[in-house]
Amino acid sequence: MYIVTENIIGNEGKNGIYIYLFFPAQLPVFAMGIILYFFVIKQQSLKAVSWFSYLMLGLLYIASFFLQERLFYQNYMLFAYFSFGIAILLSKKKLCLLDNRLFRQIGTISYSLYIIHFIIFFWLARYHLNALYLASPIVNFILFFSLTLILSSAFSYLTYQFIEKPFQNLGKKLIMKEEKPIFAP
Repeated sequence: MYIVTENIIGNEGKNGIYIYLFFPAQLPVFAMGIILYFFVIKQQSLKAVSWFSYLMLGLLYIASFFLQERLFYQNYMLFAYFSFGIAILLSKKKLCLLDNRLFRQIGTISYSLYIIHFIIFFWLARYHLNALYLASPIVNFILFFSLTLILSSAFSYLTYQFIEKPFQNLGKKLIMKEEKPIFAP
């Protein structure tokens, strides 16, 4: 698997910079998302979630031992496990701290934010804006995260308003047009 990883993501993968973007590295997160869908949206208990979902999560966990990169023990995976637990807890009890206008707006632009942040991250790194303050890695992270969040949110809001919403409305119109009977009485 390391040879495949090395060939697909090149030298940057050797340094570990973009290994988390590699699709197989994200499979456990997708599995957790599937489980959360059944638990939160479908209101099923964790016992009622398909045995196949748990099997896939388990196989991915076992497969990580054969990879050079320990996918399940990387920092981003630990964050994913933590988020998975928080999502389960929040699905059962509403927390007023997270149920406000700001978080609803983030939820509205979340898809655009997901798509755009990779592009923003790439361009900031390309122009070396990911190394704003080298004296302190923590300060550098906070500055880079803040800059990425602000720019991604701004561009996401624009793409939501000028791309997503108009195409959602167009889709609704097309669906309504299809649902009209051909021969009206």
